[in-house]
Amino acid sequence: MATRKTMIEKINALLVDLDKTSLEHFLGEIERVARKQSMKDDAQLFYEAFKRLDKNRSLIYVRICNMRRELGWSEYRFNTVLCKLRVDGNIMLHACDVHSMTKEDIQLSYTDSNNFFYGTITWRRPL
Repeated sequence: MATRKTMIEKINALLVDLDKTSLEHFLGEIERVARKQSMKDDAQLFYEAFKRLDKNRSLIYVRICNMRRELGWSEYRFNTVLCKLRVDGNIMLHACDVHSMTKEDIQLSYTDSNNFFYGTITWRRPL
């Protein structure tokens, strides 16, 4: 049986070979396993946060930065759920006027792999 030190050395050796994206994915999966929650659970938590921010007024848009603050998740976890909901057609992402946003709000928004900036979410259909 491997000792704790040996296991840590093996993990460190693996981490050296990972690029940033792979490392974020690896750590995100460890986080998910540690929480013992599924993607469906995370999607439900995301929806509940959206409704809290919307205050059941059926607003057209909720800011992504406010969703991140409300959930307090890691960037990887938030982005994974956001992308999954988008691909499944549950939400739509929208650009917004960055001039009305603080630097922190802009940083907490979302930029996709094509470098397109999104600032708001619309919920399209229930989970």
